Amino acid sequence: MRIGMVLPELIDVLSEVIQGSSIGHILFVIYIDGLAKLPEYYGITTKLFADDVTVYMVIENDLNVVKLQGALD
Repeated sequence: MRIGMVLPELIDVLSEVIQGSSIGHILFVIYIDGLAKLPEYYGITTKLFADDVTVYMVIENDLNVVKLQGALD
C-alpha cells in the first residue's frame, strides 16, 4: 500500500491470530482479563462484558481522584 510517494518495506509477521478464528476469542479473554485486574490493585473495581471494560470507584476526596488517574495512566 502506497501512502503518498512512500511505499513501506514489507516484513515477515512472526505471530498473529486470524480474525474470526476459534482461538482468537480465548486469547482475547486471557489478555483482557489480566489487563482488567490491574486497576483492582489500586482499589478500583472493574467489570467485563464482551469487549467492554467498566472501571469505577467511590471518589470521596482529591486523593481518590489522583489514585484513579494514576491507575488509568
